[in-house]
Amino acid sequence: MKNLKFIFIGLCLALLNISINAQIKIEANRNITLWGEHWTGGIKIVDYSTGGQNFVGIYPNTDWRGGLGISTNRFAFAHIYSVNYGQLIQTPCDLSAKENIINIDNAITKLCKLRSVKYDIKKEYYAKNKAKSLDKKKDAEIENERKNVYGFIAQEMKEVYPDLVKTDSATGIHGINIVGLIPVLVEAVKEQSQIVDAQSLKIKELDSRISKLEELLANKKSNLKSAKVNDVFTTSDNTTDAFLYQNAPNPFNQTTEIAYFLPDGIQKASLNIYDMNGKQLKIISITQLGKGSITVNGTELHPGMYFYSLIADGKEIDTKRMILTE
Repeated sequence: MKNLKFIFIGLCLALLNISINAQIKIEANRNITLWGEHWTGGIKIVDYSTGGQNFVGIYPNTDWRGGLGISTNRFAFAHIYSVNYGQLIQTPCDLSAKENIINIDNAITKLCKLRSVKYDIKKEYYAKNKAKSLDKKKDAEIENERKNVYGFIAQEMKEVYPDLVKTDSATGIHGINIVGLIPVLVEAVKEQSQIVDAQSLKIKELDSRISKLEELLANKKSNLKSAKVNDVFTTSDNTTDAFLYQNAPNPFNQTTEIAYFLPDGIQKASLNIYDMNGKQLKIISITQLGKGSITVNGTELHPGMYFYSLIADGKEIDTKRMILTE
């Protein structure tokens, strides 16, 4: 245990760069306190026991008054069995400790602007931050650490989330607060969830509408196949205006009937058939006024969709579509 204390003393001397005015105090219980001219708090090295085991500890005499390394002189390695994180990654989260609280909006849009990359850290930069050892195996591990790294480009991150990028005043190197991205990711997931929920409701609504339309179409096809021209007229017996009815059946593959009504006084009327490009294919003259119908033979046309129009005294009464199947 004494040897461990001497090791810690050497470490503290190296870390603190103790000047001539620095002082060392060895207490009666063999605990050691180090302090310098400008740091009256000091560092304490102590023996302590926990869980039935003896340990050597090092800590500042005053809370929040300790540190390891500085921006220009950093440690290359730290071999630690376990860490009590404390404030290492924890920031004050209690509401009473916060002010200027602002919601994070448009998280998905902003995250989509970020570029995730895989890269190698340059040898010359990595060498500044990793000390060479005498162990070739360890040096190989260090070399391997700089390769196949996943992350972001700090300059690109700064364009989207400038608050998450910090610059080392001594080196000018940019760093990213990756932990700060966690709340952004949480909001992005929530936004995505809202979008998915809305789309699910819309899909459910559309599925319901499609089912109803399919049911109506099936009923309509069934009715049209058994419909007769006289049945069509029953709903318009009292009409006094020219009228064009939907052909029945529709679709058809042999023949179909197109019903119409022409009031007295009509001098000239015809039923014109056009293809989907508007090209006129047939003109069928109509001489019968009142209720009437025209039979269209499917053998006179090619399978496809057609328009048919009722023309009376040079005016278009109505235009409808019919489908001829193979």
